[in-house]
Amino acid sequence: GDEFYALVKRIKDDMADVRAIVVTGAGSAFSAGGDLQFLRDRCADTPSRNAAIMRKFYARFLSVRELPVPVVAAVNGHAIGAGLAFALACDYRVVSEKALLGVTFTQLGLHPGMGSSHFLPRLIG
Repeated sequence: GDEFYALVKRIKDDMADVRAIVVTGAGSAFSAGGDLQFLRDRCADTPSRNAAIMRKFYARFLSVRELPVPVVAAVNGHAIGAGLAFALACDYRVVSEKALLGVTFTQLGLHPGMGSSHFLPRLIG
């Protein structure tokens, strides 16, 4: 979260030579999803504290939308849950034929978060 937000800010502050940004995963997956302990901690917290924490989390995650150049998610492997949500938030997605995509939030008893319920219908109708 914080590292990603700082990187986006640094890119925004020095856009002179940047024409596009490509984001991909390290290794064989794009992203296996979010931090399950973070989600468990949200269940044990107060509603007002959760609201503040989640607003900060979403602001950091969605900061990718503030970049003034196209952001391409090069989905080189599985993109599950939060990983797919991040790819959906990018401007474009290029997906490997071997990649498995999944909005798996409901399997954890959660709504499709991180913008999934906003971005996915706009992409697939």
